[in-house]
Amino acid sequence: MPVVVGVATATQRIEDPTEAVEALALMARAIRSAGEDAGGADILGLVDWIGVPEGTWASRDPGRRLAVGLPGVDPDAVTTVRADVGILQQDLLSAAVGAVARGEARVAVVVGGEARYRDLRARITGTALADAVDDPTVDPDVLIRPDSLGVSDLEIIRNTVTPVAAYALIENAIGHARGATPDAHRDAVAALWARFAAVARDNPDAWDRTGWDAASIRDPGAPGNRMISFPYTKRHSAQWNVDQAAAVLVTSRRVADDLGVPAGQAVHPHASVVANHAVPLSERAELHRGIGAEVAAPRVLELAGLEASALGPVDLYSCFPSAVEVLAGALGLPLDDPARALTVTGGLAFAGGPLNNYVIGALVELVRRLRAEPGSFGLSTSVSGFLVKQGFSIWSTEPPERGVREEDVSDQVAAATATVPVVAEGGPGTIASYTVDGAPAAPERAVALVDLPGGRRTIAVSTDADLARELLAADPIGTSVRVDADGGLHRH
Repeated sequence: MPVVVGVATATQRIEDPTEAVEALALMARAIRSAGEDAGGADILGLVDWIGVPEGTWASRDPGRRLAVGLPGVDPDAVTTVRADVGILQQDLLSAAVGAVARGEARVAVVVGGEARYRDLRARITGTALADAVDDPTVDPDVLIRPDSLGVSDLEIIRNTVTPVAAYALIENAIGHARGATPDAHRDAVAALWARFAAVARDNPDAWDRTGWDAASIRDPGAPGNRMISFPYTKRHSAQWNVDQAAAVLVTSRRVADDLGVPAGQAVHPHASVVANHAVPLSERAELHRGIGAEVAAPRVLELAGLEASALGPVDLYSCFPSAVEVLAGALGLPLDDPARALTVTGGLAFAGGPLNNYVIGALVELVRRLRAEPGSFGLSTSVSGFLVKQGFSIWSTEPPERGVREEDVSDQVAAATATVPVVAEGGPGTIASYTVDGAPAAPERAVALVDLPGGRRTIAVSTDADLARELLAADPIGTSVRVDADGGLHRH
């Protein structure tokens, strides 16, 4: 029976980059602290599986480098795993749980992190950093790569693949589907994000503990807050220039007992469901929906034998507000319930979003909450890409009656997902969704997904400031436009 017995985070915020450590050193700190959380360093001597989600650092086999620093561990006897960007962090956690459950690992570590603030400070100060370099011929024992990142060629050609622009397209489609005016929808989104900021304010591990109010999030113009892609300002957006790491130790109930880990320390995985069917944003017939989440969310509750109302602490992946709205809707959780926060950390915008590692840090806090609320059930969620893939998992201090239950519902998602062909053609059409980069007073670029006759769709772009301001003046979704052969967007 696999259990999580040790969790920890490691954070540094040092202005002089020469005094800060690189990302793998932060990960090593997190592993040591997780060992202490489990009751001492003895458990680290049994580590024989290390999984790391890929980050912006250059190491090819980070697990091996981390194993070298563990006392009593033969690095060559450790199975090392690296999960590329595009792999759900839930899938990596499930790989660790599975290795323990099958008896392939005594103690598995899932660890990741970034030192992008250190790198940022180095660029600002002109400091050269001497990070350790791996042997370029060495790869991990297991390299998990995605079949698809869910990005189309036309999205790349017409430069609509920035995360903030993609999620803004989803956000505006959500507001339109709800029948809300752009201003009313912006108010609701800002209120949601202010509730996340309030959680971060009380989280000692959060990167930004200011506790911004809704107005300070919604509107550009305040120091440090600019409009990036309408309706998203910087404070709506995942903050990845952070120095943060997190580690989770998974072992068996038997090993935990042999080591004397207190029963109340262990948190059990109950159920995990992932949806890995990747559909590019521009090809989704219904831009405001997340079909993968709508299939996976009720299934994970069913496998755990729970109703959504029975959940305790919940953490919804929060790179941008539209991700939270889609996940909450799939679970049937209200966005504005004062009795239930939808994050345990404050989310990626405020707690911090180290690339490809937020879920590990959020699970650390979820485990702490579950230990403080014995018998309750906590929910963790994962997202990859532009809401391309989704994962859900349920955890508790109580053991599962029927063991850990896991499913991949990608085939069901594929069957339920309606798509449209995306073409590099022009002609008359109607706007399916839109966003504008830059401040409303001085817009830089308008982007629109445009539905063409015959059930086709294209991507259109304009740098006409007057046209961009027209799009911002009122909800333009459903209005007529013209797209030229090169993808230029024009008034009808």
